Order: sequence, then C-alpha cells, then structure tokens
Amino acid sequence: MARQTSEELAAIAAIAPEKLSDVGLSREAYAFKQRVYNLHVARGVRSGRERIYDLPAAQLALIDGTGIPMRRDAALHLGRLMAAARADLARDLAATGEDAPTAQRRMRARRVRELAINNAYRSASRQFGIWDRNFRQYYEATGQKRRALAGGEHSAQAAEMLRDYIGVRVAAPGFSNHQGGIAVDFALRLQPDPQQPAQKELGASMAQVDPWKDSWFWHWLKERAGEFGFVEYEPEPWHWEFKPQQAEREARSRRVD
Repeated sequence: MARQTSEELAAIAAIAPEKLSDVGLSREAYAFKQRVYNLHVARGVRSGRERIYDLPAAQLALIDGTGIPMRRDAALHLGRLMAAARADLARDLAATGEDAPTAQRRMRARRVRELAINNAYRSASRQFGIWDRNFRQYYEATGQKRRALAGGEHSAQAAEMLRDYIGVRVAAPGFSNHQGGIAVDFALRLQPDPQQPAQKELGASMAQVDPWKDSWFWHWLKERAGEFGFVEYEPEPWHWEFKPQQAEREARSRRVD
C-alpha cells in the first residue's frame, strides 16, 4: 500500500465523524448524527468505489469562461458543450418557422436569460460541509417516522432509515462524482414571467425537477450533451457527468433503435 502524504492524511482527518457539528443537538442526537454518517460512508466503501479526497491541482482546469474547476479533460469538453448550447440557443431564438417543433423550441428559448454552471469539482471537505449543514433538515424531515419505530427515533433502525433518506439527496464525502471532477450542476437563469414571478433561476433543487424538464436547456442537453461525452444523472436533471464511453454506448443504442 502506498504511503499517504501529509496532505492526504489532513484531508482524511478533515472529514472524520468527530468533525461534524453538534450545534443545536443533544448529546444523544449528536451521537446519532455520527452513527448515520458512519453508515453512509460504510455504504460507499461496500460499493467498491474508490474514495476520493482531493484531486491534485495538476489534474484540474477551469471551465472556459468561468472560475469553476473540473477535471482537466471534463473541463475542456464542458467548455465546448456550453459554447454549442449558446450557439443553438441563439439559433432557436432567431428561428422563424411555424411548425410545432420549431415554435416550441423558440417558446422555451425565450424563457432563457442565461445558461450557467452552478458547480463542478468540489473537494471531499466541501462535500463534508454540505452533508453536515444539511443534516438538520433531513433529521427533522424524518422525525415523525423515526419516532414511530419500535426502537425509537435514535435506534439502529432509525439510523438506517435516515442514511437511506440522505443517500438519495447528497453523496457521502469522498463518494460524490463531484469529488472525482467529472460532475457538473447546471443552472438556468430565466427571463421574468408574470405568471411565475418568483421563478428567476433553476438550480440544484428537487423542487424544480418539473420546471427543469420543461426547459430549453434540459431538452438541448438530452439531445446533444452526449456529443461532448456527458450523460445525465437521471434523478437530478441539472446534474450531468463526463462519461464519454457511456455516452458513446447510449448513442450507439439509439442508432440501433
């Protein structure tokens, strides 16, 4: 086994369960939080996936036109994807055809103010912070169901329930594809709409799944992202990953169909 560097050891220590915040939690609830965290990490380990802490700076590059880092090869292709999307958006806005597909693309395009990137690469310590900050809302959201369990709200069964609940919302630190530098969360800034005045931007929110799937950007990504090696993480229409081999397999499958 390769000897770990001081930087790697520091990264590991930064996401240890004892680093979780105990603010606002009883001693029992804090111990429960640590148990849930350990269960979530253990599931990632059992999956066989490599646990990634921090990518070396030499493996990262900024996505063109942004200050956002990503794995170097993914950043290059994402820059090309964004350039193509903006060109096609301009084309659809200028289209004059009245056939149904053209009219629908033009209507969706008119809602777009800006195609944007929310985030891409993030270190394991940043993922840890997300997990830590979000725990309280997940804890409260599952409280009623956990209290109804025979063992109580902080039982082993309750910990597994909360681990499963969290697991479909945020990855355990070290096991997110954001740590691997291949994942991107898009954002879509919208033109004002009198019928939906509060909806100004689509981001990484499960409450916005339906608006995302009705957006120009998502339909464009479904059609063309594969050309640049990106595939969708289907539960989250804003989240795409640079997996060129999978993208090519999916393209071949569509051609056969």
